[in-house]
Amino acid sequence: MQKVLNSIFFIEKKAQEMVEDAQRECESIFEDAKKERETIKQDIVKRQNARLEKIKAYEEDHASAKRDKITAQSRRELEKINAIYEKNKDFWIESIFEKVTGR
Repeated sequence: MQKVLNSIFFIEKKAQEMVEDAQRECESIFEDAKKERETIKQDIVKRQNARLEKIKAYEEDHASAKRDKITAQSRRELEKINAIYEKNKDFWIESIFEKVTGR
């Protein structure tokens, strides 16, 4: 009878050890999964930031080129206006003078 009880206690102890081992392994798996999820999340954030930096650089270059083009066009237009002014200023001054003085 004692042998049977000892066997039962031994089997029960082994079963408890197996359950505890399974619980530790389960916790380990969940912890590993949590770490892997965090690693994946950080990787995604890193890749997103890299893409955003590329987009930002492209947009800044594009905006800079567009600004330079507009600046150059504005300068050409201003030069044209100045040339028209220089060409016609004496006529305009004389015309205004005549209209004001009535001559």
